[in-house]
Amino acid sequence: MSLVDVASLSPRQIESVLDRAAEMRELGRTTQYAGRTVVPMFFEPSTRTRMSFDLAATNLGAQLLAFDHKTSSATKGETLRDTARTVGAMGPDLLIVRHVSAGAPEAVQKWSGKPVLNAGDGRRAHPTQTLSDLLVIRDRFGDFSGVHVGLVGDIVNSRVARGLLSSFPRLGGRVTAIGPSTFVPRAGGWQMSSTSDFDSIIGELDVVYLLRVQKERGGGLGYP
Repeated sequence: MSLVDVASLSPRQIESVLDRAAEMRELGRTTQYAGRTVVPMFFEPSTRTRMSFDLAATNLGAQLLAFDHKTSSATKGETLRDTARTVGAMGPDLLIVRHVSAGAPEAVQKWSGKPVLNAGDGRRAHPTQTLSDLLVIRDRFGDFSGVHVGLVGDIVNSRVARGLLSSFPRLGGRVTAIGPSTFVPRAGGWQMSSTSDFDSIIGELDVVYLLRVQKERGGGLGYP
């Protein structure tokens, strides 16, 4: 099974994943996935996400197969499609994909024929980060009902913000986007309120989620 975004998960599925994560957190190291091969395919810089996946795979007993796009044939012009086909032909059990282009994880899944975890694609999604954040919030409050989260900063360019916007209201929580108009997305299909006045809303918030300016995705252009 692949995971490319939280929007494709029902509230019940999200809760099930969080329950499983909480259980596995208590296990520590295990050999549950001994004999399985995991390939982290990161085409975009990462510290926390990359190391957390490496540690998770190791703690589960899986073998990590090194892939560095800077020393791969991609530097010689090999397409993502051909890279995915090549890696898939080697028979890994799971690919973890981070890419600057939205939709790349689904493409890699199609071309490789292997399950894919999306570790962040462009401005679109970062599902495992969203699930981690949801688990922390649930740990603190017990459930999501009535919990008010304030997203502060460059929301429009943040894939993490999009993940919370697409999941938290469906779980019973409330989201307010806080920032200048250039950083706050139009309501559209999002269930959210918005304001540019942080001081007026801070007293109502249970969680403050600070987002940096996403300069690599054009966020600096909207800085007031």
